[in-house]
Amino acid sequence: MNDVFRDMLDTCVVVYLDDILVYSPSEEAHGKHLEAVLQRLLENNLVAARHKCEFFTRRTKFLGNITPADGVEVDDKK
Repeated sequence: MNDVFRDMLDTCVVVYLDDILVYSPSEEAHGKHLEAVLQRLLENNLVAARHKCEFFTRRTKFLGNITPADGVEVDDKK
C-alpha cells in the first residue's frame, strides 16, 4: 500500500498496512486529497470499505489513537 501512495506519504496521507488516513490544512484541500486518494485506489483495483470510512471529520480514531485536528490523544478505551 505504501507503494501506491508513495508520492502522497507525509504530505496528505498516512498508511499503515491497509489503514489510510488523509489529512489536509483546509476543507478545500481535503476534498482534493480525498479525490486523489480514491482515484489512486480505483487505478490500482483497490477498494475502501464504505462502512469503515469517515469523511471531513476533525477527530477520528486511527491505529488505536484519537487524532484531533491539533494533535494525538490516546483512546481511553484502549
